[in-house]
Amino acid sequence: MIHIEQYHKVDSLEEAYRLLQKYETAVLLGGGAWIRTGSKPLEHVIDLKGLGLDTIIETKDSLSIGAMVSLRAMETHAGIRQLGGGFLSEALSQILGVAFRNTATVGGSIMGKFSFSDLLTPLLMLDVTLQFYDAGPMRLTTFLAQRGRLKDILQAITIEKKACRAMFKKVANTALDFSIVNVAVAIVEGRYRIAVGARPGTAILAESVMAWLDTVESPTEATWKEAGEKVVETIKLGTNQRAHESYRQQLVKTYVARGLKEVSGS
Repeated sequence: MIHIEQYHKVDSLEEAYRLLQKYETAVLLGGGAWIRTGSKPLEHVIDLKGLGLDTIIETKDSLSIGAMVSLRAMETHAGIRQLGGGFLSEALSQILGVAFRNTATVGGSIMGKFSFSDLLTPLLMLDVTLQFYDAGPMRLTTFLAQRGRLKDILQAITIEKKACRAMFKKVANTALDFSIVNVAVAIVEGRYRIAVGARPGTAILAESVMAWLDTVESPTEATWKEAGEKVVETIKLGTNQRAHESYRQQLVKTYVARGLKEVSGS
């Protein structure tokens, strides 16, 4: 059980932001799923429930997903299921169990920048903008590249609808376990995207390999294999209690090559 010293129920985002700046150790409470995975006492908890951040708005060109939307609600939304052939919905369905996904929120899952995240890796296949209370709009890639904690409130994420073929692969010991490593591959409007997560480390794009693939005029099976090799040469993979670096390297090479073959239709 998590010990909370001071609980703050707020009536507006303005009040929540003011408290977040006032208390150095303050944390934001969404669904509470990720907070429960920790054990440290929490001095100040700011509850964001009831502030209108729990809706999904779909237009012809985009999907706007509130930070308080549960992972399960995002997973089952018809618009999400249509993105890239349903790869994002499939990735979400692999995050622990349904009960957990009913509680965990989109905002908490993104703001945590968790190294084992099965959400960040597939999101990197899409054009995603984060909408913050103070900082305003920020690209997901920019946010992930920032060091340290951003003391701001994520209000929503916006996903642009673009022609996309994508796949996501999670490797874990069991279906209800965190990733040993995960890989996402896509072709978005004719351009390649590759991301690797649970390296262990926050998900990252293989940008140099993506740029190289875009120059290959007639890719073959050998191209996909070479791309897998290049990814492990350019993205840092490491060792932790879940897996050794060499095992992760082999997995990434294999699933990058398979993913490229799948999304290219070859």
